[in-house]
Amino acid sequence: MQRILACFILVFFWESLAAQTIDNVKATVNGDDIIITYDLSGKDGQEFKINLYASNTNFSKPIVKAFGDLGSKISPGKDKRVVWNAKNEIPEYKGDLVIEVRGEAGVVSSSSSVRPLSFLSPSGGSVKRGKIMSISWSGGAPSENVELNLLKGGAVVQKISNQGNNGVYSWLVPKGTKTGAYQLKVTGS
Repeated sequence: MQRILACFILVFFWESLAAQTIDNVKATVNGDDIIITYDLSGKDGQEFKINLYASNTNFSKPIVKAFGDLGSKISPGKDKRVVWNAKNEIPEYKGDLVIEVRGEAGVVSSSSSVRPLSFLSPSGGSVKRGKIMSISWSGGAPSENVELNLLKGGAVVQKISNQGNNGVYSWLVPKGTKTGAYQLKVTGS
C-alpha cells in the first residue's frame, strides 16, 4: 500500500456540557492499518460516543472500517486505541488525510421514542471469506448493547459481536466459513 498518510493533523472535540476532553492523540501506520491512540477525560461513570472522521469525505460521515475504543459507551481513560483499515475503506485514495477524533456525551432517550433496530447494510449479495464486511444498522436506544449473530436456516451459527449501539461493525468473515445461505440478525439488550 502506498502511504496514504503523509501528514496527520489530529483534532479533538468536546461537548461544552460534558466537560470531556480528548487529548494526547497519536497515529501510526502499521501495514494497511492506522493505529490511533488517545486519552479521554470526563467525570467518573460518564460514557461517551467516540467516532473517527476523515478529510476524504469532508468529515461528513464516520469511518466504518475501524474497531477498538470507539462507538457508544466509551468510558474515560488513558491509552484508548482504535485500529482503522484505511486501505480497505478507501482503497483508491492517495494523498494527505486529516483525521478527527470526535466525542459526545452519552444521550439518554425515553423508551417511547426509540425506533426498532433495522439493518442498513449489507442488503444481500455474496461475501468473501477472509474479507472485512461492513455491517450497519439504525434504531434502538443509544444506551443499549446490540448483539450481531450469523444465522443459517434460522439457527445461530456464530455470535459476531456484542457491543454498544453505534450503528456500525466491521466483521472479518472467518476463512473457514462454509459456503451457503446465511442471514444476519441484530438484537438489542
